[in-house]
Amino acid sequence: MQYWQGPYDVFLKDWYPEFEDTSCYWAPECHYYNGKFYLFGTYQSAETGRRGTSVFAAESPLGPFEEWSEGHITPHEWNAIDGTLYVDEEGNPWMAFVHEWVDEGEGSMCVVRLSEDLKSTQGEVKTIFYAKDPLWSNNKVTDAPWLYMTSGGVLVMIWSNSDLLDNYAVGIAYSESGKIDGEWKHRAYPLYQKGTRFAEDGGHGCIFTDFNGNLVLAFHSPGFVKEGDHPERVRFYKLEDTGDSLKVAGQLF
Repeated sequence: MQYWQGPYDVFLKDWYPEFEDTSCYWAPECHYYNGKFYLFGTYQSAETGRRGTSVFAAESPLGPFEEWSEGHITPHEWNAIDGTLYVDEEGNPWMAFVHEWVDEGEGSMCVVRLSEDLKSTQGEVKTIFYAKDPLWSNNKVTDAPWLYMTSGGVLVMIWSNSDLLDNYAVGIAYSESGKIDGEWKHRAYPLYQKGTRFAEDGGHGCIFTDFNGNLVLAFHSPGFVKEGDHPERVRFYKLEDTGDSLKVAGQLF
């Protein structure tokens, strides 16, 4: 993974007249589901003036992606970002997403059941935790949920916030029931945090398995570019599945 080709354009708003007045394109995630590729992406709607997550679809991860849902599938009266797909053990699709801190001064993490075709939501949105809940957080931001079922059957979520020293970090929470809409608890310390082990901060992570079968945490660092920082870059760290949680095992390169 040290040599890359691209990047390739998979969606441009200029391709579609209905996107002429929209802006603020954020946080795309591509998921393979039921024979198609679906991109969960955030943009700011010209109609509502708010950010939200929509679902886009294509036959290939190279696109071209077209909007599959009828606009945002997050609540239109919210600023809601960073939607991600999770398919439960019964095969039901869900979306975890962020109710952004700009609305009420503190971010929250939410989940909602999706229709089987991913075009709409089913049932009510449930708030599963707030930015202030973990001991390590600075009580403001919830970013970038990503769900993973451990080898021991524990459903964990990684997500990001700034820590008490204002460094961007990757947190980890777990569902006590193993259900996405259950009660969530937080580990006392982040999964990844700048400090004695790691020289850089970073966040907005996801998890994948590489070509050699390694479980990998990917995120960007630095978290927020400040004067004197190098530009944001992707970082890859090996993860260890401990059965009941995850831990960072070391940088790949």
